[in-house]
Amino acid sequence: MSIIDNTGIPKFRVFLDKPPDKSVEEIVKSYIKDKYKRDVVVKLGPRTEVKLEGHPPHYDYGYDGNGKPDYHMSWCKYSASYLKSCGFEGGEFCFLNDDNSILEVVDSNYHLNKILLYSVHHKHKVNPTIKGERRVELNFFSDNTI
Repeated sequence: MSIIDNTGIPKFRVFLDKPPDKSVEEIVKSYIKDKYKRDVVVKLGPRTEVKLEGHPPHYDYGYDGNGKPDYHMSWCKYSASYLKSCGFEGGEFCFLNDDNSILEVVDSNYHLNKILLYSVHHKHKVNPTIKGERRVELNFFSDNTI
């Protein structure tokens, strides 16, 4: 899926393989440059997150602690999630419609050791982890049109 909205940012979500000799940042930069002719820079990350309570529905441009947009990450155009752990229960990553109904549930077995790259236009949430530990590397990118 790829469309360009009034911000000029392509709307997409895609899984990318991560070879062991390359970083998430390298792979994302190469993919976006090749596919969309844009340069990107990591502005936040890489950071490994273990958050058992999950994340409420949000967009990655920034929300306050009460679920209201505060745009503290208005620079964010693309997000990358690299799942590093397995064997946990819960912790499902879900893409959502504006009304918070589920569009897609990302299977953790498929996500494991792959990069889920998506544009900031995608509302999403992460369900609480019920058992075990969901460990994910997160990177947030800004872009500059070439």
